[in-house]
Amino acid sequence: MGCATKRRAADTCERTIASLEIEFPRFTFVDLGCGKGRPLIIAAQHGFLKVAGVEFARELVERCHENIAKTRIGNAEVLHLDVCDYRFPLTPLVVYMFNPFDAKIMARVLQNLRGSYEQFPRSIRIIYVHTGNPEIFALFRNESWLKPVSEEKGVRLYRSVTE
Repeated sequence: MGCATKRRAADTCERTIASLEIEFPRFTFVDLGCGKGRPLIIAAQHGFLKVAGVEFARELVERCHENIAKTRIGNAEVLHLDVCDYRFPLTPLVVYMFNPFDAKIMARVLQNLRGSYEQFPRSIRIIYVHTGNPEIFALFRNESWLKPVSEEKGVRLYRSVTE
């Protein structure tokens, strides 16, 4: 990703998080496929209860840990883990995904998130930055516990229906 593209991605992340009408200190921010951690840093600056990143690539996890350490964020957790094995915290959530998976993996992620929601219904927001994959959009449409909130310039927002 070039510098201009990285800047646009960071701007999109910042703008989208800022647009959420939530009490940030009540929510945990989870970035699935967190890469080097830029969204975690942005989220921490908004005062989330906790920020958590899940990343499969060990070298990206190491870079993410370094970036988190540089910014001295005290409420961050970065896990080297397959996202399909991640257990979502039972707190209100903002789940961030920057086009990270194919439909097969996304289906498993949504199944895990649905199971977590059914175990403990709560406010869940999903920020999905996408490239327009209709197969993944169909997966979200089939999740009756999620309601689409908005779409703007490649970013779709969803929320749990119990809000």
